[in-house]
Amino acid sequence: MDLSRELTALAAEPSDEEKPVVSLTLDTRWRDEAQRRRVAVYVRDECRSARDRYQPRSRAAAAVEEATRRIERWAAEMVGAAGDVAGVALFASPPRGLWREIRTSVALPPSFAVTPAPLLSPLAQLADRSEPVLLVLCDRRGGTVWESRLGEPLLSLALSRPAARRMKMAGWRQRSAQRRWNEQREQGQADLSLLVGNLFDRAGRPAVILAGPPDQVGALRGKLPRRVQEQLLPDLHLPAGTAQSRVLAAATRAIARAARGREQEEVARIVGEALGAGGRAVIGPADVVLATMEGRVKRLLVERGAAIAGWHCKACDAVGTKAAAGCPYCGGPTETRDLSEELVRRVIRAGGEAAVIDGGARLAHFDGVAALLRPGSGSAPVGWVQQEA
Repeated sequence: MDLSRELTALAAEPSDEEKPVVSLTLDTRWRDEAQRRRVAVYVRDECRSARDRYQPRSRAAAAVEEATRRIERWAAEMVGAAGDVAGVALFASPPRGLWREIRTSVALPPSFAVTPAPLLSPLAQLADRSEPVLLVLCDRRGGTVWESRLGEPLLSLALSRPAARRMKMAGWRQRSAQRRWNEQREQGQADLSLLVGNLFDRAGRPAVILAGPPDQVGALRGKLPRRVQEQLLPDLHLPAGTAQSRVLAAATRAIARAARGREQEEVARIVGEALGAGGRAVIGPADVVLATMEGRVKRLLVERGAAIAGWHCKACDAVGTKAAAGCPYCGGPTETRDLSEELVRRVIRAGGEAAVIDGGARLAHFDGVAALLRPGSGSAPVGWVQQEA
């Protein structure tokens, strides 16, 4: 699953109040039968509540009625089936012909919304974990390499050489056997290193995780090409013979930890860029909203759960942060709106990247939003006017 492609396709859906989209995310890690019942009850109650909010015989009500009835049937089937995924996101709007189900190996927090356009923030939380990763499981005969995304294996290649038997012998025979055993092990590691390097180049220089017994992981690390070593994440020390499911689960957790570290570093870098003279970044709702309106945002960072108060013009689709009786662009009527989701949708639709992250205190200080701008777009703050010479 290419999450960026999914987000781009969903962001292209127009905003239409008469054809609303039901967006649903669920945690489908079935721990027991009670967990299944809770999910089924949650979906049923949210669907009923959504139908009650719309006036009968309106176009929007008919659309929500059809979507929620189908979602209830879908949820009943899903809850009753044996699943091997941790999370699922569903976007449904029958009048649009939209029914998109996205399953992931990463749990998604439960959410339900009926909005004029698909709700993208829950999926944007996974944006920094959606890049491919090479997971290398070492063993004494060679190893196995997985190319995975969000914990889902996309490609698996195993490299195995016959292992020399280590036997107790006397004198030169023991030394000769030991030498052959070492040579076979060295050759196996060299072959595995070559395989990893080829897959690394093919996948576009992804992050790499080495897993297995510490001595074998350490031996392989020293043989990897320098370009691969630069992309290594912390090793996973696992006993020989660990099941594939456990290896992939451990790798998913390691990727999540690495992503959180990168998020903190990125926030610090963007804030520093924005505060510097002529920096190519902006921080705070007013500047970020303006840059988004002008299509200047290359990468958007939004704090998870951040609420960005603002307005939306029903006539020209403009948005802003300062209260206005009418749209300052066209004079049309405005409505109060939380702009966090709107920013995510607009940036992705314009070809940029959007990530919903745990930004920490540094990002919260700027009301939970920051953006890196496109090259050459400048970073003039709101209200800045160029003076004629």
